Amino acid sequence: MRKYLSPKTYLRFIRYKIRKLKKEPLPSSSRPVFWIGIGACGFLRTYNLLTYSGQTSVYFKSRNKLQNHNVHLHPERELMWERGEDEGERVRAYFKHEGVYDHHIAPYTIRYAEEILAHFSGEAVFLCLRSRKSVRSLWLQWGYRNPLMADRARKNRYPVEFYPDLSGTAKDGREAVERYNAIYDELADSLAAAHPDTFYVVDADRFFSDEEYFNSINGRFGLRLAFKAQAPDCDSGGVTTTLDGGLGNNLFQMAEPVAFCAEHGLPAPQFSTWQMPDFPPSYRSDRFLGGHTGSQEELKRTFPGVAWLPPSIASFDHKFMVTDMFSFEDAHPQREAILKHLGPSEEMRQELAQKYPALVKENTVSLHYRTGGLKADTRSFSGLSTEWYKKVFADYFPKGYDCFVFSDNNEAAKKLIAELAGNSENTYHLIEEGVFPSLIMMSMCRNHILSNSTLSFWGAYLDPRQPAGKTILHPSFETYHSEPHIECRMIPYPEWIRYDTA
Repeated sequence: MRKYLSPKTYLRFIRYKIRKLKKEPLPSSSRPVFWIGIGACGFLRTYNLLTYSGQTSVYFKSRNKLQNHNVHLHPERELMWERGEDEGERVRAYFKHEGVYDHHIAPYTIRYAEEILAHFSGEAVFLCLRSRKSVRSLWLQWGYRNPLMADRARKNRYPVEFYPDLSGTAKDGREAVERYNAIYDELADSLAAAHPDTFYVVDADRFFSDEEYFNSINGRFGLRLAFKAQAPDCDSGGVTTTLDGGLGNNLFQMAEPVAFCAEHGLPAPQFSTWQMPDFPPSYRSDRFLGGHTGSQEELKRTFPGVAWLPPSIASFDHKFMVTDMFSFEDAHPQREAILKHLGPSEEMRQELAQKYPALVKENTVSLHYRTGGLKADTRSFSGLSTEWYKKVFADYFPKGYDCFVFSDNNEAAKKLIAELAGNSENTYHLIEEGVFPSLIMMSMCRNHILSNSTLSFWGAYLDPRQPAGKTILHPSFETYHSEPHIECRMIPYPEWIRYDTA
């Protein structure tokens, strides 16, 4: 297997296998506690409270960041929203595989509360968090990725099976969350009436702010938790998202909150390299630009319209919106807002036009030649062949063009240029600039040849004249930016040309 994976990917695989071999501890208490709620109900505060109190817990709401979930559900043991016939057996299989913890934090176990209570012979406890801020916060956090409204016939980035399908009864995402909240409340109230000693509805806003109320819950269920004031503030925080990967990926991740907030008349999102010490580990995996070169000052100068904060500490009231670059077509209708916030600096455009006068010509082509050889690249990559580029120029740009070549490997790019120069009557310029000026220069060209790279996508998309000119990509761009269970819906314009020489 090693020969098929990059060294970093192989190392992550080995670490994953080691973690799988480790057995998680069984509860030290006699009654496992299931913290449930619709989401945005206090789960993060609960996790922090448990950590603060030295309790073992598992946070199943987001074993990975949801935009990187990629979970293949096991049909016989996952606790999906739609129930089957023998759910007692499903519950047994679930805990056999997942293990048992002192505290289990997840929204979906409510559907199996009866079976779980029976499985633990009535010794388990369900605490259902209910907060006044949940509906709006959850609607904002889900954004365009609202699983209640997802097209179930289309493959999704993360498992919508954990949630009810409300696409046929709600007019929009916010109404769907309101209906979900009502369904959840009805289920919780009926379970609380049937099991008053083991199922309790907790006022989350009071639980995290009122020590007397907290102690009444703590004592009633023997939780052994230490009070920590974490009062929710519905008006603080604002909308943001976590950033993962290089600049191209980051632009996709920022574009969705920008588009969603513009579509719904909300304040513009703010972005940062968030410090998140109190969050579960899966929230804390980001590096600025994915470890590639570039500074925050360069980012702010390149995109003067983006609200970029200095390195900041995130609160639990920040709305970290789930994003999915594979489905960018959902955000694309708000292109005007995207360009307003993420459009390249006019000052830098003018500076680059003075430095490279050929950029302002009509017959210009940007060519991004990615080889995948940078140290920060964590995924194996196969570039496009020299023959493919030759045929693109022969069919679309045979002569009279100024072609600007951008690459992560300038020595390889020089060899490509030598091959192309002998095959077409064009002028080729190898650009050896940083990632930010390179992106602006791509967007200034009239035509675009993409590699299998999100950076080259944005070099074309930020061209304000789109879809004018020619934008050429190999069909493998969509294959590369997809998963076996995810459909790629990234390409914004039907005018973009998928060119396959096979």
